[in-house]
Amino acid sequence: MDPTDDQFAAYRRMYDYFNRALFAGSLRPVILNFSRAANSLGFFAPERWERGTNTTHEISLNPAYLKARPARDVASTLVHEMAHLWQQECGTPGRRGYHNEEWAQKMDELG
Repeated sequence: MDPTDDQFAAYRRMYDYFNRALFAGSLRPVILNFSRAANSLGFFAPERWERGTNTTHEISLNPAYLKARPARDVASTLVHEMAHLWQQECGTPGRRGYHNEEWAQKMDELG
């Protein structure tokens, strides 16, 4: 058993499932990460990672809340951040870190 592989594989499966089920598979792969950012359940960071001339977005969840919150709430946080990714790729993002009307409408659409 490799706890790193197990944890990241579960995270990847959640991302892939919600991408198919809620976004019709339209979201591109991103760096999935864990970060203990203060006062944050998770975050989306556009173009955070660089490899040559390519950039990749990051979605990070705070591991401090993975065990403390119900699985449904953790999944909801992931979908919340995936909506930011959708808006970055398909819409017009608001000011850094802020939600706007377009993002709220997407969240309503997602349920």
